[in-house]
Amino acid sequence: MNSVAVLGATSMLGKRLTAIFAQEGIAVTTCGRGENSDIMVDLIEGVKTNVPDNLRINTLFNCAASFCDDTWEGCRKNDLINAFGCYWVAELAVKLGCRHVVNAGSLSSVPGVEEHGMGSYGFSKARGEDILEWGLSRSSILFTSVRFPQLYDEYGDCCRHQPWFGRIVAYAAAGKDLHMPKSEGARNFVHVSDAARMLRAASRLGACGRMNVAHFESLTYEQIASLAYSVFKNGGKINEAKEKAPFRKVNFPSGENAFAALKYRPAISMLQGLMMIKDLNTQGNFGPMDVE
Repeated sequence: MNSVAVLGATSMLGKRLTAIFAQEGIAVTTCGRGENSDIMVDLIEGVKTNVPDNLRINTLFNCAASFCDDTWEGCRKNDLINAFGCYWVAELAVKLGCRHVVNAGSLSSVPGVEEHGMGSYGFSKARGEDILEWGLSRSSILFTSVRFPQLYDEYGDCCRHQPWFGRIVAYAAAGKDLHMPKSEGARNFVHVSDAARMLRAASRLGACGRMNVAHFESLTYEQIASLAYSVFKNGGKINEAKEKAPFRKVNFPSGENAFAALKYRPAISMLQGLMMIKDLNTQGNFGPMDVE
């Protein structure tokens, strides 16, 4: 692999992936809405930078996404970015002369995973995969989508998309009692470093297709909170918030087929991830602390 491009290079996952390539001495072309991007791309408005004719990229990684809610406005934005935005991703891949596009997908796009039906985020991500696969096939570009469960990190970047994880860490670190709904089923979290290494493995091995990734360790939010309190050892306890709707059940598939194809298994457990937060003293980045 001589060169790569990362779309969404300033996202939590994009930053981690870019750092891996930098460590390996591989040239990275950053793509995104920021003015410091090598190629400015807005997945609603399109590619805003003239791509040099002599710029050739082996693999394009798509780490850009919208995580809006299921309001009508949120649905429209998710669709514009996660679905229709993939036409711009495919066009950019063609302009860059790519041989391979690796997409950061979501298990929310898999039918049956969400117990109460697919939300707009999952629906738009599923349509985006279809658009990418169809669009890239016209130029014989390989396509891979690695579908992740919930992602988290040790610096607090995840709190925007995983608010309950952020709240658990914040309350446990502060030694405060956490009022939290009960769980109807377990959750599944993969550390962002493991996710980035899976995307890297897909490009290195030339693995193609849609791959469902789920950590071999599934935990309820109560179990995650118990681990967090045991890690920080500052006191506090979990109280069930009976007035709040329970965390819904999610049917996570096995990730073993993906692990075999990518020749990589997640290396970071939830306990290790929480220990990383404590060791780095980054718990102040987590929250918000607005749970009563």
